[in-house]
Amino acid sequence: MGNISNLNDSLKDMPFLREKCIVDMINNIDVANDHIQQQKHSSSFFTRLSDSITGKGNLRQIEINRNLQVGLKNVSQLINILTDDITQVNNALCYVSNQLKNIQQHMVKQVNYMVELRHDFENFKQNVNHKLSSIEHEIHRINIEQRVDTEINMAFEKWEAGRLHNFKPAERYYLTLENLSWGSTGYLYNTNKAKRQEIKERIINKSIIQLRKDLVGYVNEIGVSIADCISEHNPENLQYASDWADSSSPFVLAINGKHNVYVPSITQIEIIGERMALEVFDNKNQYYGVN
Repeated sequence: MGNISNLNDSLKDMPFLREKCIVDMINNIDVANDHIQQQKHSSSFFTRLSDSITGKGNLRQIEINRNLQVGLKNVSQLINILTDDITQVNNALCYVSNQLKNIQQHMVKQVNYMVELRHDFENFKQNVNHKLSSIEHEIHRINIEQRVDTEINMAFEKWEAGRLHNFKPAERYYLTLENLSWGSTGYLYNTNKAKRQEIKERIINKSIIQLRKDLVGYVNEIGVSIADCISEHNPENLQYASDWADSSSPFVLAINGKHNVYVPSITQIEIIGERMALEVFDNKNQYYGVN
């Protein structure tokens, strides 16, 4: 009981030990001189840990090199056990994949190599390679999401630091949205529909907070005047940036110089935050043919 408790404590404090044990179990299947031999590991901790993972303490007790067929069957059992255990995103899968290639090269040389075992081995190898591919995809996804997180923070920090002070509040928001939509944020938004609402909500919430700061003293019980948010005449570069807008994007169209036609004279900060995010991230996509 004490050994089990110690193992649980070890795995709790150092969860990587589980993956290390799995890799060691694979590495201990040594193929030499046309025999498959499972070598005994010198560490008693390893023995207890591997038993706790597989639940088959008798695996290591079998003299695999005494009979090739028995040895291959036990390798197959180990393969099936490990197939369900390798789930962590780390180097363990890479180590296992490399060792499997070495084992397979030797196993195919055996005259009595059984089709059933080859099938089991191939299934396990494919499982490992599939997991590696999934991990690479997951790492790419995580990297993108981390870049988006950083990009959003930096964009709003730039706004908060006063780096856009030459523009009125809604224009600052618009420029922030455009910068995000053309960067990693826009890429993730366009390629991962499941993340769209989360991205939009985060941007809207941050924009409302910053717009309230910028419009202190301008907001009354009715709302805020659009004249305090958007200039009547904007510079050429801002007009060019917003030239994709039509009547379905009234706030961006107002930034383009047509606010008297499509935008009410009084509005709410929340409406600015929500509406402009929709216009830049969704309506602009339609303009450029992105669904």
